[in-house]
Amino acid sequence: MCSEPVPADALTEVGRELAAAQASLQSAEASRTVMENKLFSEQCARANAETRAQQFSADRDTAHNEIKLVKSREASLNAQISEMNAVIKSHQEMYDRLENRMQLALCSNEILTKEVNHGRSEYLVGIQAFKMSHENLHKLLFHTDTLRERNRDLVRRVKRLEKANLALSSRLRLEDMNPEALVLMVEGEFSSSMCSSVSWLTDR
Repeated sequence: MCSEPVPADALTEVGRELAAAQASLQSAEASRTVMENKLFSEQCARANAETRAQQFSADRDTAHNEIKLVKSREASLNAQISEMNAVIKSHQEMYDRLENRMQLALCSNEILTKEVNHGRSEYLVGIQAFKMSHENLHKLLFHTDTLRERNRDLVRRVKRLEKANLALSSRLRLEDMNPEALVLMVEGEFSSSMCSSVSWLTDR
């Protein structure tokens, strides 16, 4: 069976269609290449995003752990601050008590100072009075010594008079003497002795 010859116009049309098809195929292949490149870029971007997400997740976990650690440290610091506040309060109370004791001590010291000054004044007055009493005592002792010495002298005179009286008694007969004359004789001797005593005190 023999085929009929194809007209030239038909061949030309087929050639144009074939060229158009090839051009479309090339364009489609180029578009596919572009799409494949875009797909690869998207895949790379997704991979990078997943990597970054994993990194962010790790960073987030690390950040959470650091936050927990910081919170733990904060709680520990708060506990230490509370303890320090309690210690400071205790020290403040102790300081207040010491301050009160100091004020009381100052008041007591002021009172004691006044009492000491008053006692010192009384002591000085007492010392002056004691000195005056001491001086008066010395004066009295001086006069007492003088009187004691004079008393001894009078005792010696009395003894001499007694001896003289004994001597007179041995020489005279008292029963034969006039009593009035005897009294006058004794009084004269005693008066002479008293005058001597007064002159002795005046001379001293």
